[in-house]
Order: sequence, then C-alpha cells, then structure tokens
Amino acid sequence: MLLARSGWRLPLLLAAVAFSTGCIRETTEGTAHVFQNELWVPIVTFLGGIAACVGGWFVKSHSERFGWAMIILGPIAAIGFAPSLYLDRAAVDDSGFSLRAGIWGMTAVHDVKYDSLRQIHLTKEESYGRRGKKVSYYMVCDRTSGEPAKISLGNQCAEAAAPLFLDAAQARGIPITNETGE
Repeated sequence: MLLARSGWRLPLLLAAVAFSTGCIRETTEGTAHVFQNELWVPIVTFLGGIAACVGGWFVKSHSERFGWAMIILGPIAAIGFAPSLYLDRAAVDDSGFSLRAGIWGMTAVHDVKYDSLRQIHLTKEESYGRRGKKVSYYMVCDRTSGEPAKISLGNQCAEAAAPLFLDAAQARGIPITNETGE
C-alpha cells in the first residue's frame, strides 16, 4: 500500500534531477570548446511529442479542438524539434567560432574565423506583436571581405559560446562595440 501511494515520487524526483542539471553541456574537443544541448533535452522533447499525440487521442472526446491540436503538434515536436535540439552546436577554437542551429531543414550555419574579422558589433532588435515587446540579440561580425555575418544569440548554445568567442576576439585585438545599451 505504501509503495502504491509513493509510486509517483521516483519519477518526479528523477525529473527534478534531470531538469536541475541545466540545458547546455560544454565539452572540450582538442582546442575547441563545444556547447550542445544536454542529451535529455531532445529526448524529453521527443517523448513529450509522442505523449502529446497519444494523450490528444484521449482528450479529443472531452475537448475536440484541444485534442486535435495535441495530435497534430505532438509529432511536429517529436519529428521536427527533437532532432533540431540534438543537432544544435556551437564551438569556439583557436581559429574562430562556428554555429549550427535552427529547426531541422532550415538550419543556420555560421563559421567565423578570427583572421577574417575586422570588427564585432553586439546589437539588439526590438519588435512588437500580439504578445508585446520582443527583444532579440545579435553578434554582427564585420569580415575583411566586407560580408557581414549576423549571428542570432537567441539559441542557448550560441548564447553560452558567445562570451568565450568575444573574449578570444578581444585578446586578438579585434574591436568589439556594444550597441545594445546594456
């Protein structure tokens, strides 16, 4: 009887431990510092998408609209977002910064080398929508070729790797301007 009542505690404890460990894993591969999502993030997204699909089948008898939304959005999360979270990767090494991020099939890939940089600008863009003000942060890397690279810092891997990249760029004498006002 006691085991039946406390059966929910172990899964809850395991979930609390998993979610308290953080979302980004930093590893070292040679001279590169690599930032990726922890493995549990895409796994939970995949399993959550499958569970939403199955749960939607049962929920639609009570709320048809919500049930069908779960049935449709569950596989999108499992097939679209989970692989994207698994493949997101930012790396900073002796030669520069590389980033692979975005939704599977529409992935943004950036490769910025220190020796091709003229200057880096930290910028922010504000936009307004139905849900109010949204602020997006970017690193705009001016290359010596004249072609800028606008790198979104909205991805957790990019956000975690950016300070290391900026410190290394500043140590190499590359000017960095903060235009965010913060």
